[in-house]
Amino acid sequence: MIRISLISGLLLLLCAGSPVIAQEKVMRLDPKMARGGTTSKIFETMEFIPLETTKASLFGKIDQLAVSDDFFIIRDASTNCVLLFKKDGSFYKKITGGNAENYKNLIQHITVDVHKKTIYVHRNSKPMSELYDFDCNLIRKDSAIKDKYATTLLSNGYMVARHFYARDNKKDSAVNRVSIYKDTMLTKGLMPLNSFGGPDAGTNMITTSTMNLLRSENDTVVYMSDFNEQLIYRVTKDTALPYLRFIFPLAQTVPPDAMRDSLGKQRPWEYFSKNPAYIYSIGNTATLGNYFLFRLTSYGKPATMVMNLKTGNMLQLEKVSTDSTTCFLPFTTGNEWQNEGITQIHEGYLYCSEAASLMFNAHERNMAFRTVAYPERLEKFFKKGKPSDNPILIRFKLKDNL
Repeated sequence: MIRISLISGLLLLLCAGSPVIAQEKVMRLDPKMARGGTTSKIFETMEFIPLETTKASLFGKIDQLAVSDDFFIIRDASTNCVLLFKKDGSFYKKITGGNAENYKNLIQHITVDVHKKTIYVHRNSKPMSELYDFDCNLIRKDSAIKDKYATTLLSNGYMVARHFYARDNKKDSAVNRVSIYKDTMLTKGLMPLNSFGGPDAGTNMITTSTMNLLRSENDTVVYMSDFNEQLIYRVTKDTALPYLRFIFPLAQTVPPDAMRDSLGKQRPWEYFSKNPAYIYSIGNTATLGNYFLFRLTSYGKPATMVMNLKTGNMLQLEKVSTDSTTCFLPFTTGNEWQNEGITQIHEGYLYCSEAASLMFNAHERNMAFRTVAYPERLEKFFKKGKPSDNPILIRFKLKDNL
């Protein structure tokens, strides 16, 4: 259990409608001290949703998820597609991105407007963003939206977009790490960074955290962090202000000059593979009721954290083990580096996913050691499905007062 002395300050920041406090808060955090538990103690409900597997609908993993009244909308990098599944898990339609071996074709991110029922598809290197309806019909192409690395749409209609940019930018003395759009019009640039000077000027590349931008319960606000930075920002359509700075144990803290030496500058991922304890990214940050959620990433060891703002307790979801309430089926939010963790928050529910192969492994263990009564859709899945099927979508709700 972790007690946090700055709870009252955090509550002031997170309350809907409260004024923004510019002064950042500082928090010492040792992830090893976060507690776990069993699914029956931690979750109010948990539902496993198999996604129909056909030749047309087969995909690799859920890299990005949007939830509307009628659909689960999924971006999968491995097949370079955007797929729409109905709420019962049946396949509806998909947007095909083309040959993924061509870097320019890669769908980098999608922006979903659930009210207008549209999907913006942002590709890696193409100048146009493509707008589709929920029937996967192309409406138009827009050249105005230049920022394609990661986006989210706020409830007031403004789009928050993050950059992926090179440090050897010779055209501009400063770049904005965040851009704000209204429709296709750029309205503001936020979080400027000096391209030529400053503490990171010698690094080869700087990028915002590679994880998704999650919409909080107060969804005119989004929280984000930059790559290799222990600071979370509170971003609205008008401002991006320092919000919360973490101080990690020394053994897990990236040295200040790490991205300026030859290895960290030229091959940062190799550097972190050689230093797997370093926490180099904070992402998937969001608020949900009295909880503040965020994900710490070190090479191969992500940690999805839930902080109770009333009590100061800290929970790590990777430490939660399954029990009879969840049919002894695996629950993870990304124990592997490649997993995206929590992919969406919608109407009080959190979403993540699990590979079908791991579900079948757990099913075989259940048959060997215990009798389990599965819900109808899971019973059907285990009878007719196979380990190579599409991932299983998991929807769950946290209990109060954890």
